Amino acid sequence: MNACFSQASDSLSPLRDNVSGWPDQDDPPALPAAASEAKRPRLDKGASGGGRPHFSPAKRLLFTCILLVLVFGGAELLCRLLGLGRRLEVAQYISDWHQSPDGRRFWVIRGNGYNQDGMCDRDHAVEKPPNTFRVVCLGDSVTAGHGVAMRESYPSVLQTYYDQLNLPVQMEVFNIAVSYWSTLQEVAGYRVIARKYQPDQVFVGFCLNDVAEMHNNLQRPPPLAARFLANNSALVRWLVDAEGRQVHDVLELFKQPSSVAVQNGWQLVFDELLNLQADTRSDGCELAVLIFPFRFQLEEGAQEPVPQRALFRFCFEHDIPCFDLLDVLKPMGPEAMLDESHLSPAGARAVAEAIVRWGISGCTACGYDLTDFGGDRCPRCQAPIRRENK
Repeated sequence: MNACFSQASDSLSPLRDNVSGWPDQDDPPALPAAASEAKRPRLDKGASGGGRPHFSPAKRLLFTCILLVLVFGGAELLCRLLGLGRRLEVAQYISDWHQSPDGRRFWVIRGNGYNQDGMCDRDHAVEKPPNTFRVVCLGDSVTAGHGVAMRESYPSVLQTYYDQLNLPVQMEVFNIAVSYWSTLQEVAGYRVIARKYQPDQVFVGFCLNDVAEMHNNLQRPPPLAARFLANNSALVRWLVDAEGRQVHDVLELFKQPSSVAVQNGWQLVFDELLNLQADTRSDGCELAVLIFPFRFQLEEGAQEPVPQRALFRFCFEHDIPCFDLLDVLKPMGPEAMLDESHLSPAGARAVAEAIVRWGISGCTACGYDLTDFGGDRCPRCQAPIRRENK
């Protein structure tokens, strides 16, 4: 019987192979695509049971912001703990133009005690009277007479001394100076205020803090967000080396004269002096620089006057008369000053007297008194002596 069934199976084998679509015994029957999709289990992407969670764009943005706050907040805290980006105090006599009363670059003062130009001076007629020689004193609070009465500022004393000389021309002195001005504002003061009065002589006062003010204010970031971060974030100050890019005290002009910040400050001052020289020359006006010292330079054992020498060298090279008043005030000692940088009434009188002597018997280039000197060159600066002007 087994043999019969075996023969029957063998006889059916060709039929099975010839039937189209007959599935192989080892494979399950194939289901239609729709049925297969219907039977496949679906995963809900938002379900907690499986699949990748789906976040809306708003949630992703919020998560990114929180992550950034945590990262930068941690970095800020670490910088403060390690002392990185620590804010260094800038000396009070170095002004911040962003806090100026009338704007960032130029300002005057209005109110009682100030003339029509916003200066601590008497009013002047715009039209120059005949037979009049006009002298303009440009400067900052030192020239303006901070801490003393208006009549005790050096320009007012200079006017008094000129009046006492009984000169063949009428001397008229202008005090065009405002607290916190530096070389940039002084050049603007000449263009905006002094020029209309047709001056014949301009004295521009230079103080050591001008270098720091020019650099610190002109290299700073603009106001608002960038300035806020630079002022309040130790991380930002450390990353951009904000403190290393500032001049914090005039002593840096003595101790670190080759630093990038000091050199940049000097270059900015030099550029403005050249601008002022071009303006005065085009107006037929003489320009001279007065260098005012700081009080510590008048004390015994003071450091070498490195800043004064740097400015005098520049002025000499560019044919700008320059009078270093350190030699005038040092014999008086600290009594010549009210504080670190401002003249006392006695100091202002000494300065005014030295300017008068400069015009009568001083070296044109450096102000050295040549009264008892008979040579052809100044013993201080070696400039040729022009006797015809004496």
